[in-house]
Amino acid sequence: MRHSLFCKMKKAFFFITLSFLLSPLFCEKSSFYFKGDLGSLLIDDSGNSFVSESLINLDTQIGKINLSFDTKISGVKSSLDYLTTDGVIFSSALAAEYSIFKCGLRYVDFSVPKETSLNLGKFSIAQSGVFYKSAGIFGEFDFSSLKLGFDFTYGSGWGSEGDLYITPGNLFLRDIIFAKTYADFSNNLFVEAGFFHFDLNAKIENADKGVFSTNGWYGTIKKDYCLEKTYKHLISTYGFYAGALGNGNIRLLASDINLVFFPYSYFYYAGNFNVHVLGLGVKYTASKNWFSFESNAFYGINIFSNFNILKKYTYQKTIIYDGSSEKEEENKSFGLKDSLLYIDGKLSFDLTKGNRELCICPYIGKKILIPIFNGILENSSGDNNSGFTFSAERIIKMFLLSGISIGIEVFPNTKNIVK
Repeated sequence: MRHSLFCKMKKAFFFITLSFLLSPLFCEKSSFYFKGDLGSLLIDDSGNSFVSESLINLDTQIGKINLSFDTKISGVKSSLDYLTTDGVIFSSALAAEYSIFKCGLRYVDFSVPKETSLNLGKFSIAQSGVFYKSAGIFGEFDFSSLKLGFDFTYGSGWGSEGDLYITPGNLFLRDIIFAKTYADFSNNLFVEAGFFHFDLNAKIENADKGVFSTNGWYGTIKKDYCLEKTYKHLISTYGFYAGALGNGNIRLLASDINLVFFPYSYFYYAGNFNVHVLGLGVKYTASKNWFSFESNAFYGINIFSNFNILKKYTYQKTIIYDGSSEKEEENKSFGLKDSLLYIDGKLSFDLTKGNRELCICPYIGKKILIPIFNGILENSSGDNNSGFTFSAERIIKMFLLSGISIGIEVFPNTKNIVK
């Protein structure tokens, strides 16, 4: 039922896209924005990962109603030793604006038809295919000096046959819910709050044997400072807080597993986590003549995070195993010393130099992600099975080659594009 509904929405968005492509033929006012991007996510001595993106925005007016349509196709490919995937993300959004009210619909389709594997040393998952679909609704009230908006998204995902840690099976993401509300004030102050929830089911031998449930929330506040001297520039400062908690377990018996050499007669795996993170950031944009520059710096600080894993199992009594029982428990806490620094920059140039109705702007960008997880670094250096090593050579290679992007933007010269 869910899948058929998402398929119908996908077909509807296809016809809407076709209608908007033809809209300039029968509408007096119409404009567009195009962006194409190719970049590296992460490159190190174990492999590489890349992402590509194509975005088209079409705006048109029918009577007193302003219509806007966005469609984006992204590709993600990774050959890293701890993550292998090759997928496509398709998303579309349609919005209509009349007087002070704007509302719209959104559809997202993520598919990885080939095998995807995640290998974190002691924990690994491999699926022959991963798929995700979601639909959402959003709206905004514009009261001149104040804008109030909301956004709600519901989705689900599933994996094809594969391996789940110690046994064959597949994963199902159920009831993925995301909701947010925001207020945008005329004094360049922006406030946002959101909530998310999802359930992760492990399915083995056509029976649900485990579930992991997560709830989270966040809040953002941003302030813009507009300054103009010899060139236009804008400084934005923002703060971010996020919290999440989750718990789950999986319980297996030998009768549940259709494996001849399955070692356990009883297996129990449970985990829970509690995360609280504070972020502080600043964004700077500037433009002069035909050049424009953007930079963003974000520092995420861990307030308190705790992870707990409990594993209990009993071996089968065979020639190889003695039928003994064992219990393992691991707790990991992160303090204020654990943090994350993110920096990005983007430089673009207008080839038309502002002399034509159409702006063509190629650009180059660089993203830098610096984890400052002292506890993880200490543990990883002594654990050869963790899958992560942080040698100086590997860090330098990751720093120089990862996060580079090149692209091009095309839009009418008279249109005010908000990036």
